[in-house]
Amino acid sequence: IGGGLIFLKENSVYGLTTAAGLWAAAAIGMAVGFTQYAVAVYGTVLVLLILWLFRYVDSRIGGIKHL
Repeated sequence: IGGGLIFLKENSVYGLTTAAGLWAAAAIGMAVGFTQYAVAVYGTVLVLLILWLFRYVDSRIGGIKHL
């Protein structure tokens, strides 16, 4: 899972965040499947906060500009 989303182009790696997000979504889906709703909610909030933080840090250090 996620390996097909990681690309290497001109000495740069793309898609790691997308692949990690896919793994996190699978884990959250499994938590819901096992009726661990609190874990799923906390996991979702945690993943969203981490992705927001990474996007903020990326924009502050002059990374790729997002739409």
